[in-house]
Amino acid sequence: MQYTVGKHDGLFERQKFRITFKGKDFEIVLLKKDISKETTEIRLLLDGIVQHLVLREGKWCFDHGED
Repeated sequence: MQYTVGKHDGLFERQKFRITFKGKDFEIVLLKKDISKETTEIRLLLDGIVQHLVLREGKWCFDHGED
């Protein structure tokens, strides 16, 4: 899997978030520093897989679609 992150990539020093969505728990690690109001794209680690969130027409969506 080319977009997974292992234990030796230094990401465990960053702030971790845990959310529950539709009865399932997810762990999120923000990979982008310096997030501001002008930010239009955020990389994050979602349960070990790198995902991209983009701001489209005032809503945050995963880069692969309109979810």
